[in-house]
Amino acid sequence: MKQNRLSSCFFLILFFALAVLLQGCEKTDEETTPTDIRTDYTGTWISTESAAKNSDATYTVKIELDGTNSSQVILKNYMNLGSAIRVYAVVTETTITVPLQTVDSWAVAGSGSLVAEGEIRWSSCRANQLNVTAVYRRQ
Repeated sequence: MKQNRLSSCFFLILFFALAVLLQGCEKTDEETTPTDIRTDYTGTWISTESAAKNSDATYTVKIELDGTNSSQVILKNYMNLGSAIRVYAVVTETTITVPLQTVDSWAVAGSGSLVAEGEIRWSSCRANQLNVTAVYRRQ
């Protein structure tokens, strides 16, 4: 009888231990695919430049993902240089930076911030000696 009671106690303890262990095993969500922050910048934008020019200029800029670098985008028609001119930029969650580069005899650079969904404010855009500020609004 004593051994029967001991066996029952052992199985009862084992049952509770397993119940506690299994309770701790909770199904977690599958790994989520990280979001590509560059997609916040991609699309067609209307650029409105101001400052160092005689009059404001408004034109379209297209921003596409750079297929060769996961932190870069390609800007077409940056500074209204033409849609065939392709300038690369490095993006973070809130900033876009065009590092100094020469494209089609133009030395270009610039930096801006994603200030709201659908709006990029460029604090500096440069093509050779021309410096402007600009606001891009998603079309």
